[in-house]
Formats: sequence, C-alpha cells, structure tokens
Amino acid sequence: MQSAIDGTVGVVGCGLMGAGIAEVCARSGRAVTVVESSTATAEAGRRRLERSLQRAEAKGKIDSVEEVLGRITLVDQVEALAEARRLRADHAVEPAQGDQLPARVRP
Repeated sequence: MQSAIDGTVGVVGCGLMGAGIAEVCARSGRAVTVVESSTATAEAGRRRLERSLQRAEAKGKIDSVEEVLGRITLVDQVEALAEARRLRADHAVEPAQGDQLPARVRP
C-alpha cells in the first residue's frame, strides 16, 4: 500500500499510543502499517481504531470510517515494516519484539 503523501508510515504496537499515531497519520492521508505481536492483538488494535473512527465520523470530523481504515494495514510480522519510510515504535515495545525491529526504529 503506497500513499500519495510521502510514503508509508510504520507503527509498532497498536495500544492507545500506537493506535492514536496510526489514526492521525491515516486521517492525514498517509498509508500506515501497524505491527502487533500477534493476530489477536492486531484484531484488538483494529477494534480500537474502528471505535475511535466511528466517534470521529459521528462528530463530523471524518467523512468515512472505511476510507481511513483502508489506509491502515495491521500485521503481526515485523518484516512488513521494511518498506515504511517513517517508523515509530510504541513506548511499550517488549524487549523481544524490539530486537526484531529494523535498527533505525529500535527504542
């Protein structure tokens, strides 16, 4: 997934902070790849994003939940960040997970 605005943003973790970073980037038009530690946590992150975007849509802050979610890819494989131009690691990255990150994003 390539964005028209300055490449893909990579986010490690989809907790409160990671989801917020992913949402802001996607709402601004960027493609976002979010890496989580498992399929279950990636699904939980997607639900978190959906709830937040539904609130934003209800308040008229965005036109479409689906449009913004369409810019966000959630995965459980850190290798998916290889193409991201900008990377952001959630402050709560587990040490074992941090060791797998590309050198330019390690916390």
